[in-house]
Amino acid sequence: METASTSTANEQQGGKKRIVWLDDAKMFAMLCVIFYHCLKYMPADMAGCSDTIEVITSFNMHLFVVLAGFTSFRALQRIACWDDYRRYVVKIALHLLVPTFAIGLLRALLTLDPHAIGNEQWFLKFLFRCLLMFATSCWLVAIASRRLDKTGSTRINQEYVEIAKYIGFLLLMFCTSKTKLPEFASYFLFGYLVKKYDLTGMLFRMKSNPRQFNIMLTAISLAGILTVACTFGISHSFDFYDYPLGRLSNDGMLSVFFARQICGFGWVLFFMPLFFLLSRRYTLFSYWGSKSLGLYIIHTFLLHIFIEQLPFRFYSGYIGWIEVFTLAMALTMMSMIIIRLLEQNKYTSFLFLGNAIK
Repeated sequence: METASTSTANEQQGGKKRIVWLDDAKMFAMLCVIFYHCLKYMPADMAGCSDTIEVITSFNMHLFVVLAGFTSFRALQRIACWDDYRRYVVKIALHLLVPTFAIGLLRALLTLDPHAIGNEQWFLKFLFRCLLMFATSCWLVAIASRRLDKTGSTRINQEYVEIAKYIGFLLLMFCTSKTKLPEFASYFLFGYLVKKYDLTGMLFRMKSNPRQFNIMLTAISLAGILTVACTFGISHSFDFYDYPLGRLSNDGMLSVFFARQICGFGWVLFFMPLFFLLSRRYTLFSYWGSKSLGLYIIHTFLLHIFIEQLPFRFYSGYIGWIEVFTLAMALTMMSMIIIRLLEQNKYTSFLFLGNAIK
């Protein structure tokens, strides 16, 4: 476990201990999301646009889901009975579904489009489903384990119980998710296991030997980027929007799916050691990484309200890239300002940002 003694990248904020590399990774991923969304509005023939979109698509949501699995470990581990399960489901519903519905309703009122309520914030709805399915698996396995223990015939090995949770989660995700989303279940499970087996803590404890620490992280990062390079050489169908698992399966292209999975893990292995190395202290960048949920909600709302509704004209060439960077910076700054304003009131903070009412 990362502690103050093993990592200088911890800071107390709002009663919670923040981990700098984790918040830095969230902010980096969020900036990539904002930049990606801005690129989607650019002309398709803009030089480098499609290639940049493909690269971002190949790692961005994967990194987010791994981090979600990592941060969800403790709460999911506590689920052992119906009361635990019920409290957890209510908690994640308030945190994720309330702002999803509230921002969708606001968008529907402003655009006079009733369909906006159901179409808003797909990632938050996916994340809720992911957490719900893992919690359900934990609860069901706990019930089955207790009943088997009561028979007294044999004592169940805890490792088998854990494995049953993972298998149950993957099965539930593949049975209940839409065709483009089930593949992210493996990334969530990966992040969960990284936390469970304290792999990041093991690396941070190597800091007592800086040379060994730097060599190990560099080796992991190089292995990750080499994996990415190899998979990019095999396939370029990394957009899970356009090439969902269902479509790949129907077209007999499951090799693309597996290449995409391997590529995603390669990117995670590349980025995580970099954040371990670069994250030295808690900064403003780290702070806004802790607000990544709010940044995601607000910037997508602004895109839908302003960029899609107003007659903006986008150019190709160098001017187009200037527009992309300008738009991304403006969206980020506006989102930060709006988050600050919403946080001034506990009810708006709850409704639109998913923050608990204290």
